This record gives sequence, C-alpha cells and structure tokens, in this order.
Amino acid sequence: MSRFDHIVLTAANEAQARGYRAQIAWRIERGVLDANTQYHVIADPQGKRVGPLGATMHVLRLLAEKLA
Repeated sequence: MSRFDHIVLTAANEAQARGYRAQIAWRIERGVLDANTQYHVIADPQGKRVGPLGATMHVLRLLAEKLA
C-alpha cells in the first residue's frame, strides 16, 4: 500500500519540471520512492513564475481536469 496516492511538485518552468521528473524516475528505479504513488510535476503556466498562490490554483485546475 502506498503511503500517498498523489504527490505534486511545482516548477518555475518546463526545464525545471523535466529535471524534477528525471530525479523522480531515478529514485523510483532505485526503490527510494514508492512506485505506486502518482507523481505530478507541473510547471508554472507559460514559463512565468506565478508565485505560491498562482501555482496552487494552476495545480488544482490541472488536477481537477486530469483526475475528473
């Protein structure tokens, strides 16, 4: 059983998001992270920093669409 169903990370831009995804994949392959958890890495829209509240709202909208 997974400890968490979903883990969400936000990134300032798509390049940073790719780096996070690569690190997550590396850790899953080595058993450091739970492979049964869904990891979501979401970049700020249009590669522009939107701040903590903007990033949270962006994540909630995308997850609602993705998981609905």
